[in-house]
Amino acid sequence: MKLVWVTGCIAAVLIGLLAVVGIRSLRPSVHLSPPAAEQATSVNQTDIDSFVSRSGIVLPPSAQVTHYHELGGWGDARIDVRIELAAADLDAFITQSGLSGELTNTTRPKAFSVVYAPLLDRTPTKFLEGQKELPNDEWLNVLIDQDSPTTVVAYLIWFEV
Repeated sequence: MKLVWVTGCIAAVLIGLLAVVGIRSLRPSVHLSPPAAEQATSVNQTDIDSFVSRSGIVLPPSAQVTHYHELGGWGDARIDVRIELAAADLDAFITQSGLSGELTNTTRPKAFSVVYAPLLDRTPTKFLEGQKELPNDEWLNVLIDQDSPTTVVAYLIWFEV
C-alpha cells in the first residue's frame, strides 16, 4: 500500500513538472535587450501606428521613431519606443499627447537603471519623466531627454498590468 502511495506521489510531482515546462515553453522568453544604440532595430509603420493609437500620443511632423521593440507576453507585455523630435516641437508633443501635468524634472528612484535600462545608452542630465495612465489597465512611462538644444529624445514604454 505504501509503495502505491509513494509511486503516486512521484507521478504527481513529475506530471506537475511537465505541466510547468510545457506552459513555460508556450510563453515567449522575456529578457532585457541591449541599449538602443547597440540594438539593430527594424521599425515597421504598422507597429508605430498601433503604438501611437494605443498610447494616445500625437507625433509631430519632425518625429522619427528610431527604436521599436516588443517583449513579454501573457499579461506582462511591454513595448519600448525611442523617438527623436525637434526641440521646438516638444511643448506641442507634450500637450497633444495628454502629458501636461504628468511629467516632472525629477525621476522615481531607480527608474533609469530599472525601467529605462533597455533603451538608454547614457543617463540624461536634463530631462522630463513621468507616467500616464491609459484605459484597460495600461500605462505609458515617459522619459524625455533634453540634453541637446536642437533635438529631444522621448523614450516611451507602454505596458499592461
